[in-house]
Amino acid sequence: MAVTLSVGAVGKIFSGEVRSEVDIIPVFKVVRVMMTTNGTSGLLLSDGTQSIPTILTSSSREAINVHI
Repeated sequence: MAVTLSVGAVGKIFSGEVRSEVDIIPVFKVVRVMMTTNGTSGLLLSDGTQSIPTILTSSSREAINVHI
């Protein structure tokens, strides 16, 4: 399943995968989508941690698409 997480989105992490279904309890808020020089992207979460999804399909400064 492909999911788009944008700045301000909430979701929960299970086993390193980002899940964003409406029926799970929000445990983080996406603060910023980070781009790095080597082409990887990640999410800066509201608790100060950084999450890099297992399979990244595309990203921008405002949203990140992942497969879960």
